Order: sequence, then C-alpha cells, then structure tokens
Amino acid sequence: MNSEILAVSDTVCVRPFPVQHDAIRGRLADSARQEEKRRHLLNILKRTTSPWNPSDHPELGAEDGAARWVKKLRGEWEKRFQKQMRAKE
Repeated sequence: MNSEILAVSDTVCVRPFPVQHDAIRGRLADSARQEEKRRHLLNILKRTTSPWNPSDHPELGAEDGAARWVKKLRGEWEKRFQKQMRAKE
C-alpha cells in the first residue's frame, strides 16, 4: 500500500494515499466526462431522424439564405460597433 507520512510538530499522521492520488482522481473524472460526451455524440449520429428541422429556421431555407442571414447578422454587429465607437469619441 502506498502511504505518505506527514509530521507536524510532535504529531505524526499517515495518509493512506499520497497527494498524487487526488490528481489521478481528477484525471479519471475528466476521462469519464469525456467518455460520456463521446457516447452522447455517437448516439446523436446513430439517430435515424435529423436533429435539424428546416421548418424551425425559415431564414436559412431559401437559396443563398444562410449567406444572407450571416451577412445580416454581421451588418447588425457592425452597426452596434460603430455606434459604440461614436459614443466613446
């Protein structure tokens, strides 16, 4: 068994696991979360139905709709940015 001895003043404490154990536990928890996410994404890919419903996004349905929508969003952002810059002056 791995152990670590800590001496504080006259008191001696024996810890069953070294501090490295906490780091290993953290890495295991991270690995478990990553595995859970990976399995979730695989389940999404295995679906027979699409998670995307075009009727929920009519602004993207027309020909060149997505490009037009992105251009509109960028234009709105640019207007807000210019307004902020004028307010600073």
